[in-house]
Amino acid sequence: MGEKNMYYSLNFRKSEKNGQYYFNSFEAKLIKPDGATLSQTFYLNQNISAKEAFNLLEWRPVYKTLFNKEGKRYNAWIQLNLAEKNNKGQYPMLQYPEGDGFDLESSLKDLYIMEMEDFNRKDYLISSQKRKPPHCQHIRHRRAFSGSSQP
Repeated sequence: MGEKNMYYSLNFRKSEKNGQYYFNSFEAKLIKPDGATLSQTFYLNQNISAKEAFNLLEWRPVYKTLFNKEGKRYNAWIQLNLAEKNNKGQYPMLQYPEGDGFDLESSLKDLYIMEMEDFNRKDYLISSQKRKPPHCQHIRHRRAFSGSSQP
């Protein structure tokens, strides 16, 4: 099994007024072990870090604090729709605002994760899922019984 490679290209723009250079965007390119390549340009106003760009190209959602047109702050999960590209060759960015039908805590409870049974560990788990990429958790196996008392 091969490894994944991530490359970043930084894009700067020179100001016509004062001759200074300004960071404008970066292109993130992920090359998967099978040779498949995914790339996306992220702009400064999107406030996406290199680590978040990697997670987005891996089709993982990222939890962000965003601002609407009026400048009001809100939290949302964002994810690239890697199934299609727009007319600029970019993957559309999907948003799932907090309180808009997705409840992280309920979803984690449905997975029977052992850390959800302890209050402190549950809080840490929920906050860590919002801060960084998912990491391994201890999942309890569900057993299905078909009327017999035999294990």
